[in-house]
Amino acid sequence: MTEGILNSKPLGYASSDLANPDPITPNLLLMDRRDALLPQAVYGSSDLLGTATPDLAVGTVVMVLDSQLPMAMWPVGRITWIVSSDDGRVRSAEVDIKGNLYTRPVTKLIELPKMPDDGDTIAP
Repeated sequence: MTEGILNSKPLGYASSDLANPDPITPNLLLMDRRDALLPQAVYGSSDLLGTATPDLAVGTVVMVLDSQLPMAMWPVGRITWIVSSDDGRVRSAEVDIKGNLYTRPVTKLIELPKMPDDGDTIAP
């Protein structure tokens, strides 16, 4: 495992630009192939980091990040109020967790996927 980690490190400057080719690594020189640890997919511009994400909305179910608790114990609640900044982006939200209201920045909120209603059926 240690050998794989060391051999996957770039030998020189590695650009953060995704358009640049993979960096030269010992694995590339030894095995004449790309590193299996590096992502091999080509992503569209909408999937790249730094692109805009939709703002959270009232009624969205979120998990509240709490660095004092293990991830499995992070509380889950529903957004009851949002606070927007001058640029129109949501910066913080009021979350109802078991009847208690907490105001948290959106960087501490993780949107959870919607669950189907009881009447909905899930295709296999």
